[in-house]
Amino acid sequence: MPRCSRARHKRLQNAPRFVWRRTAATGHCTCAAKRAAPAHRRRTDGEPRSRDHQRHPAAAARPCTERPHRHHGHVRPPCAPSVSRTRVALFRRPHRGNNQRSELNPTPVDPFLISAVIPTKSNLAGLKATVEALWAIDSERIEIIVVDGGGCNTTKWWLLENQHRIHHIRSAADGGVYPAMNYGKQCASGQWVWFAGAGDLPHAASWKAIFDGAEPLDAECALHVFGVELGDDREGGVPARYPARWDSSMQWRNTTHHQGMLYRRDLIQSRAFDPAYRVLADYALHLALWVEGIPVAVHGETWAHAASGGLSRAFRPSLYREEWQLKKNALNGWVKWIQPLWLTGKYLAKRISRR
Repeated sequence: MPRCSRARHKRLQNAPRFVWRRTAATGHCTCAAKRAAPAHRRRTDGEPRSRDHQRHPAAAARPCTERPHRHHGHVRPPCAPSVSRTRVALFRRPHRGNNQRSELNPTPVDPFLISAVIPTKSNLAGLKATVEALWAIDSERIEIIVVDGGGCNTTKWWLLENQHRIHHIRSAADGGVYPAMNYGKQCASGQWVWFAGAGDLPHAASWKAIFDGAEPLDAECALHVFGVELGDDREGGVPARYPARWDSSMQWRNTTHHQGMLYRRDLIQSRAFDPAYRVLADYALHLALWVEGIPVAVHGETWAHAASGGLSRAFRPSLYREEWQLKKNALNGWVKWIQPLWLTGKYLAKRISRR
């Protein structure tokens, strides 16, 4: 080993290590530098201090200053114990009781019937409306999962204040609504998964009929499709109600929306919303499932009231280009190759109807 490298190696061996701790008396963070001795050479009470310890004495405990500490090129930020952190990284409320599969419990019962996944960003009023509507229906058998994209401290504080009633919270920057939905569905533990945007409201009568047992969900079907209603503030050219449909009309239009669908948990957790589609990833998934021919139950009742301003209702040219991309990957035959002409006509008709 060259002399310069040997000397640098010796300096690194003797360099002090920073240990951060909080004192019980003052509550201040203290920074003490000490060199960790090998396990077989730790000093006993009667043993004198070594030369290495004299060369690198432990610094007395002292409150951290505003100057950041540096060690081996890394910067440790100054401590601020009196200021509370507002970022919510992750919180998971455990289920009541042990519901894991075991020899004594071979067939555990899901504690939640429906897991509601709510992606949101900077829409506290809409988030409150959705969560409070779910609480009013059944606060015990609906699992609420909120995936907040960050950017709003007021939303974070509200989530912290209500963390005892919201089963799973994540508040951090993400890649958009579909990565947030992918994250939320993997956290779900209910038998069925429902996706709602902030401001989308469940139709209380249909939900209560499910929870009361008047209309139990058929577990043999992987999907349950319901109708979706829109308010009077909907965009021009958008119908007031989307009836429940799961047929060949999906080849031409996005007739089935995620607000009106219940996904069986094992199905949705084995699939994903493709984040390559920024607006129509749910349409891409539904079209692929329809082509695959999975068992579906179609219901005539309304399941949700969708808020205005959704991503898929902007009707920009990029929306129709994305629709062509997903149909090109899902469809076959003449239906596939006539889509560019169909989408061009649909875009022009939408522009005329919105004038």
